[in-house]
Parts: sequence; structure tokens; C-alpha cells
Amino acid sequence: MGFGRKEAIVPLPPKFVTFAPMLTRFAQHIAQHQLLPPQTRVLLAVSGGADSIVMLHLFRRMGADIAVAHCNFRLRGAESDADEAFVRGICQELGVPLRVAQFDTLAHAQQHGISIEMAARELRYRFFGQMASELGCQRIAVAHNLDDQAETLLLNLLRGTGIRGLAAMRPLSGRIIRPLLFAPRADIERYAQLHRIAYRTDSTNASTEYKRNKLRHNVMPQLRSINPSAAQSIAATAAHVQQALALLEQQLAAIAQQAVAQLPSGHTAICIDALPPGPTAELFVVEELMRRGLSAGQAAQAAALLNAPTGRRVEAGGLCITRDRQHLVLAPLAPPPGEVLIDAGCVEVDYIVHLLISTYDDAQILPADRRPQVALLDRDRLQFPLRLRTWHAGDRFVPLGMRGRKKLSDFLTDQKLPAHLKRRAQVLLSANGDVVWVVGYRIDARYAIGPATRRVLRIERV
Repeated sequence: MGFGRKEAIVPLPPKFVTFAPMLTRFAQHIAQHQLLPPQTRVLLAVSGGADSIVMLHLFRRMGADIAVAHCNFRLRGAESDADEAFVRGICQELGVPLRVAQFDTLAHAQQHGISIEMAARELRYRFFGQMASELGCQRIAVAHNLDDQAETLLLNLLRGTGIRGLAAMRPLSGRIIRPLLFAPRADIERYAQLHRIAYRTDSTNASTEYKRNKLRHNVMPQLRSINPSAAQSIAATAAHVQQALALLEQQLAAIAQQAVAQLPSGHTAICIDALPPGPTAELFVVEELMRRGLSAGQAAQAAALLNAPTGRRVEAGGLCITRDRQHLVLAPLAPPPGEVLIDAGCVEVDYIVHLLISTYDDAQILPADRRPQVALLDRDRLQFPLRLRTWHAGDRFVPLGMRGRKKLSDFLTDQKLPAHLKRRAQVLLSANGDVVWVVGYRIDARYAIGPATRRVLRIERV
């Protein structure tokens, strides 16, 4: 039961090559990890290489409901186009639905300042998700094998990793399944030879320019010289860590219920007093931050705040983690400096803060509202357009209820604001440059309503 072009067929393996039936192990792996619930349609990520073509062959033998997605990353010129043509030919021969995307991967990498490997990963998984939805596929199958698993664990170790990194790739991650994770690369190639299955070979696989290839061609052979089953042993370790991680995640979830809370500001706080004593507290913080996208090194650096004084912070992974008394406060890093102009007729602003604006032509009918998130300003004293921005060093105003001008920095310190909120405080300015409201805290006394006020501008932070 072969398919593909004859010129790509490799010789049959020697007669002495024997291994357990691949289809049996394939079905057992899928059943063991519940990768394919009944009535599930699967989108197969097929590059044209041995792994993905054998995966397609095995799913066909199982009688699964499948579709195929192929990515042409345009990194190898005519070779990339030939891979695409090869996959198109196979899918046409089999009558399998196919979707193809062509990417300018190099441009994407340069635009986002990332490696080509990372760019290709971002592009393909975004495409797979879109095509799975379009084709009604509940699962997306990728053809990572046992050797890939061993290499991934070693790469994670070299980068520095937490427990999740030691678990490497899981058979089931969301709707991504890895049905070949049990199979060594050699077994997959032998299966292709035995069934006379044609496949394409990526010429860049021989290059040691990429980290994974350097590990594959230089390090793994040395490890196999020590232990011929090195890849199997490393992959088995990842499987054991996955089992332990399942238990650990239950414990971490229980701790999170007690220690993690959302603040009124929308930021996240980890209550240090609610964490277990000793090393478990640091472990929880590291795993929680890595779950939110920080690297192992960044998370460990932030976890050191558990023993730091109030006010210390770490900025990493798009987050600012601040030690604030008995809490670690997680807040998004402030956006680049900027401001919003607010015209006289504006009724709503949603920039960093969300403001609702209304005008009352008769101050006598305005309900009293002393909440700090509401500013009642004398409309006729204001000069438009108003400006909304983050406060600057040197900003001053006359706080309502006080005499004389005061520096914004001193006022915010007097409010005993946590450092992460102090840095993000917004001010509303009249067109003449006066600070008329420290948003959510205090208005300027010069713009407060009084007996002579006719019109009122009401602004509420929501």
C-alpha cells in the first residue's frame, strides 16, 4: 500500500530488519493517550518528509477522517516548491482535502526580530489553527517522533528550563496531537522502505547551522556510543516527568486558588503569606510565571523577589513583577509614551484607562458624587482639547483640599500607591498645560466646581 513518485523510493531494508508492527503501536499510542475521540476529524501537518508521510499512511490504514495542511516556507527555493508539488500529488492521488500556505518566512523573522526557526513555528501553527477551523477538524496531528522528543528535552536543558521543559513534548497539547512520539526515526524510515513509500528529504537537515541539527548530528551519536538506546532513555525520562507533572499541576492549581487573585486594577497579585513555606513557594512562583510566558531564567529572577524588600521589581516577558509588601504584583509593562487628545464633544476614551465623559449644562441638577474615580470639573474653565497621558517627572498641580502646588511624584507617594500603580498613573491636562485631574485620585482645586459654576464636565473612570 504505497504511494508517491517512483524516483523518490528508497531501497527495501535488509531482510534481517525486524520490528513490532508500526500500525499496532500507532493505534496503541493513540488509544493510550486518548488522542482521537470518536467521530474526530484530524488535520495532518504534512511536510513531505518521512515522518509526516508515514503518519499520513498510518492514518489512512486506520480509516481516519483526515485532511492535510502543507506549509511552503520559501526558504529552499526550488526544493521548497518541489516539496509542495510532491504533497499536492499525493493528496490528489488519495483524494484527501489539502490546504497549502506559502510564506515569506525570512521577512517575518526580520520584521519581528526572531529566528527563522521561531518565525516558521509561528507561521505554521497559526495556519494550522485557521485551517482546522475551516475544515472542521477537532485535532491537528504533527509528526514529531521519539528522537525529536529526546532532542527537545536536551535543548530545553541547554537553555535552562523548569519542570515543564523536562516534560518536553506531550502526546496531547490542546488540540495538537503527536501520534508518532513513540517511534524512533529509524523505525519510521524502515516502515517507509518496507511499504515502498516515497518521501522527500530536506537538504537543510544535514546542516549544523541550526541548534537542533547540531545536537542531532554531533551530540546524539556521542550519546549513542555510550548507550545505544540513548534517545529511548531520554524520551522515557520525559514521559516519567509528564506523569509527575500531572500530579504537580494539581497541587499548583490548589495553591493558586488560595494565593492568586485579581486586583481591582485588573492586575494579578500573588499573596506571599498564602504560599507554602520553604522551597515550594519559589517553585510555585517559577512555574506560575513560566506558564505566563517567562523563560526559566526570568521566572527564577522574579521568584527572588520573595526575599526582596518592597518596591523591588523585575521586568521580563512583557510583565512587570513588583514586590509590594506581602504580594508579588504582576502587571503588563507600560506601553510606549503617548497621549490622547480629547475634543469638546468626546463622550468616551479607552486608552490605558477607560473614561466616560458627559456635560451638564445646569450644575444644579448634577447628582453629588465624591468617589475618587469621578471628576466633576468646571466646564467653562477648561481649555480644549484636553490631553490624557502618563504623568511626567516635574508635573505639578493643586490637589483639591490642599493649599499650594504639589509635585505629582510627592502626591502619589503620599497616597501610598504600590510602585506598579504609581508608574502607570494617568493625568488629564487642560490645553494650557494645567493638570486638572490625577485620574482616579484627585482633581485640581482650580478646576473644581463651586457656587459660580454653570456647566460641569463629568468624567468617570470605569
